[in-house]
Amino acid sequence: MNNFITSNFYILLSIALGVVSQLIVKWKMSTVSLDTAETFIGKLMIAVYMLLDPFIIIAMIFTFLAGFISMMAMTKVELS
Repeated sequence: MNNFITSNFYILLSIALGVVSQLIVKWKMSTVSLDTAETFIGKLMIAVYMLLDPFIIIAMIFTFLAGFISMMAMTKVELS
């Protein structure tokens, strides 16, 4: 019973972290438009600026954790 609860908790946590990270990225990217930059360098600078945004960094960490927790869940869940 304890293994069932733990495995389901890992699966739900993985889904929650993935959803939250996607919502953060969607929220932050909706505030920026690549159409304002006319050159490739300008667009690249906007992309680098967005990668250095603390919320985007947190979203990337959440995505990494979701993948790691998903791998942990697959060791506890019987697939067949």
